[in-house]
Parts: sequence; structure tokens; C-alpha cells
Amino acid sequence: MNKNNINAQIVVKSQIINVIRIDDKEFISLTDLARYADEEDPRYPIQNWMRNKDVISYLGLWESIHNENFKGVEFDTFRNEAGSNKFKISPQKWTTDITYLIFQNKRLYLSTILDLYDRKVVSYKISKFNNNQLVIDTLNEAIAKRKDVHGLILHSDQGFQYTSFEYKSICKSNGIT
Repeated sequence: MNKNNINAQIVVKSQIINVIRIDDKEFISLTDLARYADEEDPRYPIQNWMRNKDVISYLGLWESIHNENFKGVEFDTFRNEAGSNKFKISPQKWTTDITYLIFQNKRLYLSTILDLYDRKVVSYKISKFNNNQLVIDTLNEAIAKRKDVHGLILHSDQGFQYTSFEYKSICKSNGIT
């Protein structure tokens, strides 16, 4: 770590907020601030912040200056919808995979879905079989727990279970890509 970089914490109304200074610039943790608003699920305050038309305009301006691949025409449509009741942007991205465990000399398969935002396990299932039903049960449990999954991105290794018709149909009908 650079000697000019400093990690610190401040406490505001009993809430710890992480701050980092890199050279002469200070950065404050938005996730820590969001936890103050909603300790159980800080994604929602961030989602609401990201719906604001001014925030979206600022992000577009920053991207147009710093990203040579920025697609301004596509962004204009996005910016025009910002602030309306139908507009929703979400930091939700999940990943899923299967691994096997040896338990009492028998192979068991563990299917998990992990939320990449907070690194928490959304759902998991264990089965004697590595099949479509295992990942479908895991996905259905995750959907039942989180309910509002429309627009969510779900990453997998595209193995046979994740490319099955039924799995893809469940994702599509729930707005998961």
C-alpha cells in the first residue's frame, strides 16, 4: 500500500463508516452509508439512489469523458427513463455453480447461488444427483426468498443444467438474464 493511502473508520450515530484516502482524495463507503438506512438489505437504498435522474446524468457524463466505448445514443434512452416510476436499476448480480462433496464415502452435489453484491449465499441445495432438478430447486428457492428478481443478472458456467429448457424458462419468466 502506498504510504499516502490511509484506511480509516468514522462512527456516525453508532454506525461504522469506512473511509479511504488515496493521495489527496477521500472515498467513503456507500455500502456502509446504505446499511444505516437499511441494515438488513443495503441494496435498496442504493437502488433508490441509482433511480435518481441527476445521479444517472452524472454517471453518463463521467462515462462519456472517461470511457472511449461509451454508447451515448443508448444511454440517452436510459437517462430519459430515469426518475420515472417504471425505471429501475439494480446492483443485483448472482453467480451459481455446482461442486461435489465427499461425505461418509459418498459423493453429494452442492448447488449454490451467491449474491455478488454482499457475497452472501442466497440459496443452496444438496443432492445425490448432479442433474437439472438440483439447479432448478436452488433457483426456485432463491426466487422465493428474494421475490423481486426482475432485471437480475445470473452468471453460470453454462453447463448442461444451466442451459436446459426448463431452467432457462424459469429465468426468462422471472426477468433474470
